[in-house]
Amino acid sequence: MLTKRFPIALLTVILIAATAAITLATPARACADTVSRIAYVHREGCTAAIWVMDPDGSNPTKISTDAAWTSSPAWSPDHSKIVYSAEADTGIEIFVMNADGSNPTRLTNDSTWDGTPSFSPDGTHILFSSDRSGHRQLFTMNADGSSVQQLTHFDDLLDPSGASYSPDGTKILWAVPDYDFSGIWVMNADGTGGRRLAINGDNPNWSPDGTKIAWSSGDSSSRNIWMMNADGTDPVQIETTHCESNYHPTWSPDGSRVAFARVGPSESEIFSISVSDPTDFEQLSVSSPGGSSEPAWGAVVELAPTPTTTIPVNAPADVPVVPAYTC
Repeated sequence: MLTKRFPIALLTVILIAATAAITLATPARACADTVSRIAYVHREGCTAAIWVMDPDGSNPTKISTDAAWTSSPAWSPDHSKIVYSAEADTGIEIFVMNADGSNPTRLTNDSTWDGTPSFSPDGTHILFSSDRSGHRQLFTMNADGSSVQQLTHFDDLLDPSGASYSPDGTKILWAVPDYDFSGIWVMNADGTGGRRLAINGDNPNWSPDGTKIAWSSGDSSSRNIWMMNADGTDPVQIETTHCESNYHPTWSPDGSRVAFARVGPSESEIFSISVSDPTDFEQLSVSSPGGSSEPAWGAVVELAPTPTTTIPVNAPADVPVVPAYTC
């Protein structure tokens, strides 16, 4: 009986060893994770700074220095950087920093107003509004601030701001807040073919898949958040308020929610609402005398920790050594 069982036992040992070798040769989970963050402007007293928080409003963290004017945070496509405008010695200029607030770098240096910056989908360029040509126009520059180029040559009836590229990079969306041509506009990425999608609107924002646009619309007493198809059809009001105004809608990375700033009689705070269920509504920022505004929702990739190489004791020489991660 022992003679008959030995081959089976030997086969079992071989299978276990082979399984162990396969396990050692399979990379461990890299532990990288993708999480949402909302960048926003928070004002305290006479100064403002860029902060970030989790989608539920937890872990609010200040990441930029205080300035008398800070505005328009926008994520880079890889969500590693945030571009924004802030007051400098020459006026309102454009800056960029890492997503954790480190390495703030000034990109513009002009005596006129430069603001509402946003990245191109490939991260190589920044689109922004500027008064440097004598009347507000849209400009582009490289992501490092070099090679500034004027994109539009509108007359005085068009005053573009809040411009952004469509996710596929073929269109540019912007708002004209005043005058006879106020509303939400779209044009080709080269500045041609401009047309108005909605009257009386501001703060337009593309959905992550580029099929929808959210924007703010209303009058001097109340403004609400609206949503429409990218071609301007099927406008739908997704949020309603009275005696208050809602601005700067921004989509969650999965397109299921919209965050926005609600401006009341004494303060401004950030809220979130479900696109499919308006009753799913929550306040994110904590009420404060200064208030919070201009949310920008992005997905941040948390990098995996540095791997450590572990060599098993008595491991066969031909078994690959796989980096081990600590999650």
